[in-house]
Amino acid sequence: MTDETFPKGDRAAHARLARGMVRRLGVDLGDRVVDGRVTDDALGSILDRCCQCPYPGSCAAWEADHPDRAEAAPGYCQNKDFFAELPRLR
Repeated sequence: MTDETFPKGDRAAHARLARGMVRRLGVDLGDRVVDGRVTDDALGSILDRCCQCPYPGSCAAWEADHPDRAEAAPGYCQNKDFFAELPRLR
């Protein structure tokens, strides 16, 4: 799927991308929410940034190229800094 054909602003599609990204980074975002290390507000901010991304199709392709694990989110990821901090949250 290209950036031009990806459903921009589709919150459900972007939520799937964000969940897929953190899963590849080795983080269980659901666990982080349940134990209070990530707030509902932070989740909303992640999704808002993801929905504003000009590269959602590229993100989907990146995820396809990294089906199991990745060391870091791609450089263009709107949430890369936040995602980089997730493994260190205590």
